[in-house]
Order: sequence, then C-alpha cells, then structure tokens
Amino acid sequence: MVVDLGHLERSLEAARDGLDHRFLDEVPDLGPATMENLAAWVWRTLEPTCA
Repeated sequence: MVVDLGHLERSLEAARDGLDHRFLDEVPDLGPATMENLAAWVWRTLEPTCA
C-alpha cells in the first residue's frame, strides 16, 4: 500500500482537531468514551485516506 504522507498527515490533523479540547462523550459517532471506541472512531476517520 502506498499513501501520500502529506495527505495522511492532514487527515490525522483533522481527526485530532475533532477530538482536541472536547468532551469525548459529546463527539458524534464516538459512543461511550472507551479506548476501543476511540480507536474505532480514528480508524473510521482515517480509512478513506488509507483505502
């Protein structure tokens, strides 16, 4: 798999900005703030970039 690292970095920044300085219970589509749900949310956010 080949991924443009600049594009991946922008996607990571967007994912981080969606979580930064927010209550995790208020993040849409995250569900209860558990590590498993957080990992799944990050993957769903980054999956279009990595596909």
